Amino acid sequence: MERGLTRGSLGTADAAISNGLAAEYADYVNAIGLKNPSTGSALTLASTSNGYYQSGSYHEYGMSIINDAVTRSNKYNSASVSTYSTTSSDALYSFVSTCKKASKGLGAFDDYDGKSNPENTLFGIDQGDTHLGTEINLALALQAYSGVKSVDFETIWGLGHTEAEDSGTASANFIAWVEACCGN
Repeated sequence: MERGLTRGSLGTADAAISNGLAAEYADYVNAIGLKNPSTGSALTLASTSNGYYQSGSYHEYGMSIINDAVTRSNKYNSASVSTYSTTSSDALYSFVSTCKKASKGLGAFDDYDGKSNPENTLFGIDQGDTHLGTEINLALALQAYSGVKSVDFETIWGLGHTEAEDSGTASANFIAWVEACCGN
């Protein structure tokens, strides 16, 4: 959703690559035809004057996902984390640097830097570090597919996406979900 927002220490070459990847991601999002599941309107992503991709209906939809996670976390944890503005780059930076900071090198799925474990298999081999946009795009694609009856998607505030639950355990919740799907 943004260009290198938490990668402030990039050198000139890596910053250019990061900016290029962000622009390509925006082109990709705009080309695949994602729709808002509530309204059916197209979700688009555009750059702002500061070069970040924090404008458009895709950005606003992503921020609504983040704010839903904050609201649920506040409810379950009796906390009072503030929601995030869809128009403030500082708010998104706060979220990304707190909960979704980049932990892989540039082009991690292709082992760009040759130093980290490549993640060239479907959905990668280390799913704890994926970008929020990946989760959102998968959920939106499934919701748009006529062969899928329903999609149960939430991102969890303050936890990695793998096996993160608002309540209960991932294993128990998964078993209960499978049983419900099977009519048990």
